[in-house]
Amino acid sequence: IEVASLLGVSYTGKSPLAEGLVSRLAHEGITADVIKKDEAMKAVGRERYGCDDKTDGYSIKGFFRHGEVPSNELHEYMNGQVRSSLDLGHIAILEGGTRTRAAQAETLNNIELDEDGLRIFMLELPFRDVLARARSRRKESGRYDDRLPVAHAKLYGQYKGLRSPDAPQIEDVDVTVLDAS
Repeated sequence: IEVASLLGVSYTGKSPLAEGLVSRLAHEGITADVIKKDEAMKAVGRERYGCDDKTDGYSIKGFFRHGEVPSNELHEYMNGQVRSSLDLGHIAILEGGTRTRAAQAETLNNIELDEDGLRIFMLELPFRDVLARARSRRKESGRYDDRLPVAHAKLYGQYKGLRSPDAPQIEDVDVTVLDAS
């Protein structure tokens, strides 16, 4: 595996899983880098809305001014991160941001992988548990995207993307489903 893609809606535990993978792989002498969609959002937000952006790229006013989430810029940013990781001989762990095959193709654009170079890990969690984790994190994190209107909009878009015909499916040969409970 050259690229491991962690898919799941917000609050399914992609970050802890990515951190655990990095630690476990390091124990085996393998270096892995986590490429986070949230970091891409922050970088694109600073570029689009200025250094004073306190929304980590989730500026609602910015979205209204510039349109939807700048997905092409997010995928370009993540592509550069994946390319850097692979150039160093590391495994790239994509944390979010590739919920459809089209998004995956954009993120991995012009990156040659071995036949089995990409593995998708789909994290499944009952919706009631997603809401419970969202409530808990909102109380603790102070993250802009955990605020109720932003979190609801994010979850709506994420579920919509995962239900699209272009989304990786459980029966796909490159998909492994993980219970995130």
